[in-house]
Amino acid sequence: MKLWAVLFLLIAVLASTAGAGTRPSLRVAATNPVTIVGTGFKAGERVRVTVSTAGERATRLTVASARGWFRVRFAGIRAASECKVFAVATGSNGSRAVWKPTWMPCGAELVPVER
Repeated sequence: MKLWAVLFLLIAVLASTAGAGTRPSLRVAATNPVTIVGTGFKAGERVRVTVSTAGERATRLTVASARGWFRVRFAGIRAASECKVFAVATGSNGSRAVWKPTWMPCGAELVPVER
């Protein structure tokens, strides 16, 4: 009897934490037109995605899939590179993610360090 209680408790804990490890995140999938992909949102959550580039700003509404992801195309908005894009996604159930340009200046090349 104790074994069944332990198994039941273990299954309940695993089921409740199944999606707890993923945090919402954004990435720039394309720059012409700007396309944003979001992951880690709650299944079926309504998401407002706002994108800003040099002098342009647009907002789109979408719904996260059963797995918590979405893809939004901003037709007519182009960016020279992904480091020129700023995006914020806010979900109706409290999920939030931000895409900020990297710390590296746009167009900077990584140079290997010799040892």
